[in-house]
Amino acid sequence: MVHTIALAGNPNSGKTTLFNALTGARQQVGNYPGVTVEKKTGVYKIDGREFSLVDLPGTYSMTAYSLEEVIARDFIATQKPAVVVDIVDAANLERNLYLTLQIIEMGVPVCIALNMMDVAKSRGVRIDAPRLSALLGVPVVPTVARNGTGKKELMTAAAKPYRLPTVRGVLIHAWERTWQYIRKAGTVILAISILLWALMSFPNLPADQADHFGPGQEAALAGAELRHSVAGRIGTSLEPVTELAGFDWRTNIALVGGFAAKEVIVSTLGTAYSMGETDAEAASGLSQRLAQSPQWKPLTAFALIVFVMFYSPCFVAVVCIAREAGSWKWAVFSMAFNTVLAFVLAVSVYQAGSLLGLG
Repeated sequence: MVHTIALAGNPNSGKTTLFNALTGARQQVGNYPGVTVEKKTGVYKIDGREFSLVDLPGTYSMTAYSLEEVIARDFIATQKPAVVVDIVDAANLERNLYLTLQIIEMGVPVCIALNMMDVAKSRGVRIDAPRLSALLGVPVVPTVARNGTGKKELMTAAAKPYRLPTVRGVLIHAWERTWQYIRKAGTVILAISILLWALMSFPNLPADQADHFGPGQEAALAGAELRHSVAGRIGTSLEPVTELAGFDWRTNIALVGGFAAKEVIVSTLGTAYSMGETDAEAASGLSQRLAQSPQWKPLTAFALIVFVMFYSPCFVAVVCIAREAGSWKWAVFSMAFNTVLAFVLAVSVYQAGSLLGLG
């Protein structure tokens, strides 16, 4: 039985150089079905065993935004190669490991080829390969693809039979991912939620205006106080535009908070629509409050889902874009372009649905 080994990695990581070094003249070049992306396959033999090597398109992630990413992700997910050899540029380790973690999370056996070690060494970069292997839980083999250094060691790592992960390893990995989210939720998301609460609470409604509300008008008073707050004023100022997509000023408050972290959108909506409820026992859930609101209907919810899916990445992602691109120009562009695109789609959905009577 011929096992398949997939070579993955960022563009310019030396992936194709390693593929050529392993397969030599024993390779075929064609296209993936239905597309013009080049497909390279070859054969590698070691210790009497034969392996089919596939040189996947170079990608920076598995998020499937580009055609190359779709092909690489689908091949790994559907073809189930015996092992994925992830070629990593040792001189740009941090950038390359983003793809590595995504491949590992796909649940396939992974072996890392720590390539261009000579370039890394010339730049004064020192990498503890055994330590990196222990942290990631996969084999790490230093290589220099252009002169064949580490080639034999890499296949002897990649050609080992796959063993099911231990329960302990799975639990540790699950806990690490869970703890990362808890840490994010307990710091960034919590801080943003507190800030939004403050913006939704201050400044207070002037006493002469608050006196117009008598007993039994707590909900109306809370609505007036929220609209008078900093967040309320921002949401109200945007309403003449966002009402084209069915979004009222309260929804705008939640969406503005989503620029910082999209995880806070639902919680902010809950806060905006719960202000004025004085009886905690009788307090209703967000879905019930939205169902009772005259501004909300299924079409509004669908338009909101479309907008949230496509609008600006959260601020942390924007910072990463600026860092990788080396300029804030692309980061600002990603915010502006995604938000405009999302708004156009949301308006199209809401207006088309309204015309068809789907509200």
